[in-house]
Order: sequence, then C-alpha cells, then structure tokens
Amino acid sequence: MLLRLVGLSRSGVALIDGKPHFFDCRFSEELDDCPVLYEIWPAGDQELTNALEAFREFAAWRNLWDSGKHPPALARSEARAREQSRLEKGPPQAARTAVPEWHLDRNRSFAGRRPNHKVRWNFS
Repeated sequence: MLLRLVGLSRSGVALIDGKPHFFDCRFSEELDDCPVLYEIWPAGDQELTNALEAFREFAAWRNLWDSGKHPPALARSEARAREQSRLEKGPPQAARTAVPEWHLDRNRSFAGRRPNHKVRWNFS
C-alpha cells in the first residue's frame, strides 16, 4: 500500500481483492480534520503507472533524506505533475465509501527500506 499525506488530505493506492484501487480522503474545513470516510475506486492502468512512478521518485528522495543526506527539495517532474492533476480532479462519482482500519509500520523511515503499511477497508 502507498500512503500519501498531501497537505492535510490522505490518499494513495491499496490492493483490494488483489486489484489496485485509489483511496482519497480530503481535509474538511467544517471538521478541521479529515473525515472518517474515504472514497475508493479502481485504478486505471495509466493512472496507476503515473502514481507508482511519482511514488518511486518520492521514495528515492525520502530514502536520501532519512539516510541523513539532506537532498535538495524534490523537483517537479512530469510524473508528479500528472499525479497532482489526478489528485486535484478527485474521486469519480462512482467511487465507493469505506472506513479504514490502519496498521501502520512503526518504522516509517525510508532509509534503505519502504514502510510496510497495511489497511483493512470496511465498506459502508
């Protein structure tokens, strides 16, 4: 599973029944937090390729940072621009809602590894 915290929104990719799905939870000004419900929808091939490429770029940068090398700010790439565009577009109307049960890796460092987060989705 890939988990991103962009601003105060939470989004990423998770396998559900062995198939990749996007999940998204937008910050709510009214709640002053992210709501409990997440939007879940199947990931299209090209969108998934873009999301994984953008994540690999972030993970490589974060590995350097967590290893104490303090690289310059992560440069804007085409993959990251496409992924940002998808995130701004938001979930499709056909998205399902679910409440996650997070099992976050206690070692969230990317130094020589990637965190191994897990999630169980409870669909409403």
